[in-house]
Amino acid sequence: VHSEQLTTTASESTIAGILTEAQRTWAGVEIGSYPKYDRKPYTVTVTLDSRDTAALQACHAFLRTALADGLVSDPDKRDP
Repeated sequence: VHSEQLTTTASESTIAGILTEAQRTWAGVEIGSYPKYDRKPYTVTVTLDSRDTAALQACHAFLRTALADGLVSDPDKRDP
């Protein structure tokens, strides 16, 4: 299984439609979303898992574009 992840400052409710669209388009990619409220800014980590590398990469590219405004390059560097 191959994996990718993205972290965004967008709320889970804001990105739900985007994640649903990605799941419909790439049914072979398992998508999970995990909000973190322990530090600001609050973030949501989106995980992608698939045996199909091409589908995984296509889904990852779609989400990077769709979530571009809120992407966090290093989620561990948030304020305590």
